[in-house]
Amino acid sequence: MPMTIAITIPAIPIPKGRPRLGRNGAHNPESTVDYENLVRWTAKASRNEIGWKKLAGDIKCRVEFYGPRKGDIDNLLKSLFDGLNGIAFDDDKQIRELHAICIDADFGETIVRIEPCHVM
Repeated sequence: MPMTIAITIPAIPIPKGRPRLGRNGAHNPESTVDYENLVRWTAKASRNEIGWKKLAGDIKCRVEFYGPRKGDIDNLLKSLFDGLNGIAFDDDKQIRELHAICIDADFGETIVRIEPCHVM
């Protein structure tokens, strides 16, 4: 039976912001960094609590974003997957199948399910 990783991030989804140039080079906006850190922390806590392991090989993801409409879905996915890199999978280039939906809501939450994918 394939292992499914299910993670719920309890916050309004934040899209990946454009890097800004400063005196010390380019850096990501603070909101992006904070959200990616929350995703990392939540994924690590889930892994420690439930005991799942990082997935290798091709994977598929189902993502549900709940919250007020903010940004494009592709930028929401970028910040989520950058936060999960190295924890739920080695790199988001492993994703071979993806289903994502944004649902307007008065609360913020992201639910992501990740499992092995057998590409034909």
